[in-house]
Amino acid sequence: MIGNVSRLHTINRSSVVCSLKFKSSFHNLTTTTPPSPPPLEEDDAAGLCNLILKLDLQTLSENLETNSVCWTPDLVNKILKRLWNHGPKALEFFRLLERHPIYTHSTTSFDHAIDIAARLRDYKTVWTLVARMRKRRLGPNPKTFAIITERFVSAGKPDKAVRVFLSMHEHGCQQDLNSFNTFLDVLCKSKRAEMAYNLERLEHWRC
Repeated sequence: MIGNVSRLHTINRSSVVCSLKFKSSFHNLTTTTPPSPPPLEEDDAAGLCNLILKLDLQTLSENLETNSVCWTPDLVNKILKRLWNHGPKALEFFRLLERHPIYTHSTTSFDHAIDIAARLRDYKTVWTLVARMRKRRLGPNPKTFAIITERFVSAGKPDKAVRVFLSMHEHGCQQDLNSFNTFLDVLCKSKRAEMAYNLERLEHWRC
């Protein structure tokens, strides 16, 4: 009896993997979360990434809106990480998935998307995502701004990074000692100690 149950579980698991590998659309995947879902495998995220990369914009949009993949923040985060070197496609996937009737992005997923956009120096998308986070009451938080300021510094725009840090409160995120120290660390690591020193002398950043 135990052997039969084990064999049945293996067969069911194999059928899911096959559907990920061989179905160019996502129509055959279940829409409901099973009572005790098996742990997400890396191969699942990899298979979905391959499909996402192969689909054009229109087909991807249609599939994300009508497919029955059981999206979770963990799965989306894994996909965004795997699409790191395919930034435009990653942002396209993230944006289209926002239309999903059930799934909603998490704060961590927004942070991943913002990091990708900032890395591409697509600052318009960065601030659009920040605004969406705030509208959905998911942030932004100090980590979000740490990502943005670090990307500005890496892009050779430390002055812009300082302005972003000082304007955090305008986006609904108050500066605190931890965020201040994190930003100083970013400046020091980028060999901008003098700028860090001058910023430290400012008082109006404090809550």
